[in-house]
Amino acid sequence: MNILQFILNNPLIDIPANIQNIGLALISIFLTAVIFIYTVEKKESQNWDTLIILKKVINVRDLLWSFSLFFIPSFFWGLHYILDTTIIISTIVGIFFVLIIFKRIYNWIIDIEIEADVHTSDSKGGYRQTLRNSFLEELKDQEIKTKVWSTTWSKEKTNTFQETRLLEIFFKQLLILFETQNWNVLRDRLLHFNVNIKNRNFKNWNNVKIIVDNILKINFKEYTFTEESLTENGYIDSSQLITEILNSTIRLSLESGSHFILFNSIDTFIKTKNDSAYKDWLFSNIYTTLFDTISESESSYVIWQTFPDDWKVKARELERGGHTLSAILFKYYINWMRESQTFETGWNKKLDNITKNLLIDIYPNWWAELLNLVFRSYGDNRAKTLLDYPPNFGRLGRLYSFSSNGDTITDTESIENQIDTLMRSEKENTIILFNEIFLNNFISKEEIQKIIEDLKGSDLPDQAPRKDLLLSILNAVITG
Repeated sequence: MNILQFILNNPLIDIPANIQNIGLALISIFLTAVIFIYTVEKKESQNWDTLIILKKVINVRDLLWSFSLFFIPSFFWGLHYILDTTIIISTIVGIFFVLIIFKRIYNWIIDIEIEADVHTSDSKGGYRQTLRNSFLEELKDQEIKTKVWSTTWSKEKTNTFQETRLLEIFFKQLLILFETQNWNVLRDRLLHFNVNIKNRNFKNWNNVKIIVDNILKINFKEYTFTEESLTENGYIDSSQLITEILNSTIRLSLESGSHFILFNSIDTFIKTKNDSAYKDWLFSNIYTTLFDTISESESSYVIWQTFPDDWKVKARELERGGHTLSAILFKYYINWMRESQTFETGWNKKLDNITKNLLIDIYPNWWAELLNLVFRSYGDNRAKTLLDYPPNFGRLGRLYSFSSNGDTITDTESIENQIDTLMRSEKENTIILFNEIFLNNFISKEEIQKIIEDLKGSDLPDQAPRKDLLLSILNAVITG
């Protein structure tokens, strides 16, 4: 108290001038810091970080209030002892709050340098990302929020950690928009994301999981949604965009080598749903992208190693019936085959790839001949058409692996016997699957018998090997 009285009563100390000098010094430091923020390297910054700086770092309202605490009261110095004391306290409080703002600015500047290197996808994030999260959650104006998301997704390269956290917030908000049936806003958000989806980092498994898990949640909500709003344009557009995003995610994940997390996420999600109709509906929307991308990929072999076993078709399991995932995939395999099969003479590598790896226990060559029998257009003589126009797939055989006991002769005989057994089993499975699905539904035994008779009656020496192959296959169908 004595020190305060000394300061107040000392005529040599010009307190108002000193207060204003302190204020001017703080303003000078403040302006320098702000200029540095806006001129520092921005490759890790979002385009809308300016809004966060103004609202949460500098906070113009707090800044003006803080400076006013030691600028305005100083003009009333000397009116009264108690007022002078209040002015000094006000100045101290103002300086305290300005220092808090400086601390926020310091945290922001420091985080610019460390964000890309220190924060990982498993961390909670630094100062800047924390402010971004709270800003996006607190922002109420949907139009501004849509613009913010538009600029976010239009950025070609985003720090992986930032992108992961932003994706979490984005899809959380999308789910809310769907629940509240805000179709027009939902459509706009989906559109901006879909247009710039190639900018996302699909090599990052966390990103892939977030996108797949959440778009499937929205997809399922769309499927189960009531009929009341199905005629609204915003809903119809949103529905189409959801499907587009899901297909783009599948394609980009497979192309980026994130097939394991993609398949795992889809498989885990659909196994939580007991609605077989939904599973059918889901694959009806994605099978073309799924088969096209896998069959065209240079990493096709690796992708098939992570393809879920429950999705692969096994003839005897399919014969037992049930609306299993493999049955659904088989149905859409047939659809895809009919869409992609042109019956040209050139090798259909894509169809060969999917057939061999999806239908894991059939004999590819026999299966191709049987589908050629069912789906190829033919003239007056069906047998002649089959002879003249073999299928353009089924040329890829299977690779078999066996263990050795060290005896070359014994090993050779054993391997030959095992290969013969496996091929015989695959041929049996092929006939089982064909008879279960196609016989009497697409072609009758009587029609097949007629083809057999016509083949036997044909006399074309140069086509004898092909004739024998067709006879062996068709006889197996009749007797199977």
